[in-house]
Amino acid sequence: MLSTKNTAMGALGVGLFAAAVTAAPTVRFADTEGNWNANDGFLVDLGADGSYEYTSFCLEIQEPIAMGTIFEYGLSTSVMNRGGDGPLSLDTATGHAIAFLYSQFRSGSTSAIEGLSGLDSMSDSQARELTQRTIWNKLYGGHTSGYFTQGKIDLLFSAAMGQWDSLRNVRVMNVWVDADGQSGARQDLLTMVPLPSSAGLAGLGLLGLAGRGRRR
Repeated sequence: MLSTKNTAMGALGVGLFAAAVTAAPTVRFADTEGNWNANDGFLVDLGADGSYEYTSFCLEIQEPIAMGTIFEYGLSTSVMNRGGDGPLSLDTATGHAIAFLYSQFRSGSTSAIEGLSGLDSMSDSQARELTQRTIWNKLYGGHTSGYFTQGKIDLLFSAAMGQWDSLRNVRVMNVWVDADGQSGARQDLLTMVPLPSSAGLAGLGLLGLAGRGRRR
């Protein structure tokens, strides 16, 4: 009986350990100044604990994301959810420039964007939106609007090309929710590693879970 009990407890322990290892980390998002994707992006709450560590945006222009929904996520080097077009690796010269631009977006330095683009007197919001629209433009084309002309986008991207020869610490956060009827169930956004949260650090061991999310 003791042996059987020990075996059962051992199996239970292995099961619990396996569940802990394979459980995907979680994240949720919140609006910034009423802009759910464009301009200021949205706040990222790793671990869904209310800490809201940084700002990012969807990798498709004005792609809605369900604010307040708790998503699971994995980290990868590819944009997975592109409206049925299949994964797109960012580990290319264009992707490296996109990663560099995201690092500038995260730094919040308007002067850096002005210096790269050769444009003067941009507001903080204009600098952020130009960076976002340049990334969208180089991923999908288009996405010019008003102040954000193709010429301005090309100036910024040309300056970004060659700045980095790898993705460095920029990764794609592939997020999903289970099939529960909620909107925004498949999204991609950029992030930087290591993630600024002990809850988020679990994602570093779960690079393959983005594929798991897509198969659900």
